[in-house]
Amino acid sequence: MSGASHPTLFLRDDGPVDAIDGYRADQHGLALAAGGAIAARTWTRTGPCVSLGRFHRHPGGSTLLERRLTGGRCFVAGDGVLGVSVAFPSVQALDPGGTPLRPDQILNRALRPLLASLRDAGVDAFYPGRDLVTVAGRTVAHAAFTVTPDGVVLVEAHVAVSRSPGELATLLASADPDAVVGADRHAMAASTTTSASGGPSDTAALAKTIGRSFATAFAGGGAEPWPAVNAAATTDAFEAFTHERGPVAEGARVAAALTMLGAAEASAVVDGDRFRSLELTGDFLAPFATVEAIARRLEGEPARMPSVRRALVAVLSQPRSFLLGWIDPDEAIGRLIG
Repeated sequence: MSGASHPTLFLRDDGPVDAIDGYRADQHGLALAAGGAIAARTWTRTGPCVSLGRFHRHPGGSTLLERRLTGGRCFVAGDGVLGVSVAFPSVQALDPGGTPLRPDQILNRALRPLLASLRDAGVDAFYPGRDLVTVAGRTVAHAAFTVTPDGVVLVEAHVAVSRSPGELATLLASADPDAVVGADRHAMAASTTTSASGGPSDTAALAKTIGRSFATAFAGGGAEPWPAVNAAATTDAFEAFTHERGPVAEGARVAAALTMLGAAEASAVVDGDRFRSLELTGDFLAPFATVEAIARRLEGEPARMPSVRRALVAVLSQPRSFLLGWIDPDEAIGRLIG
């Protein structure tokens, strides 16, 4: 066990793992964190794919697209990309000094062990803020996070070891020819890899370094193997999760908006003068519960700006509720009234 002053940190390297088994592992990691531990794992996929954020639309029919539990923008995954998933029992666990963290400070704390690992491996990595890690201004890693209703914080990162993030454009063109996902396909054009930046070319070696770094930063250097994985998540649950946001519903109005991470959309059917089936999709960070609460709050409400503003204030004033990166969600939803 780790020292009494530190939480237990469970650590494992899955190596190449399928998306459904990764989904099950993340569910188990969230359960471990809810019990007070930190659950960290590293992984890769067996072939190239695109990791969609929790709020992107999925066109269906492509094995190149998978959905993660956190929001944020799309990023390349697969062999040559190291995935890192770390579940913390609370926001407070990210700062042993007890400093209250705002949502926009979470990635700053969570990525410090990753940055330290890359620098120790010879990669001059820098976190300029928001969601990207760069080398000389070129993207080498992406990160995102969410907070669950019970306060658990999940941080997910993708580190480009030998596969370039610049492949995003080609992969999305193949997997999503009708642009249902709504991502900026060229967002990662200025990118690099650790192997091209004087660092490691092997995901397994980097996984060990990153695991040790997280153990040092958050558990006094101690780490234990994960308990046996609870594979309770069914195939049906995984499929429902993967396709929970599909193409825009017939008859829905759509309004696009800029975010600090890219772009987002609000869509809804305006039935008479009432909102129906509101969806918020795209590149932003938020708890899933927050996004769904906004949709529920506006269901059947008058399609007028006072309703929109009341709903956003009511939901975003709740504990652990935020929409990070979306500059003016009320303005975007308001344009649906049109």
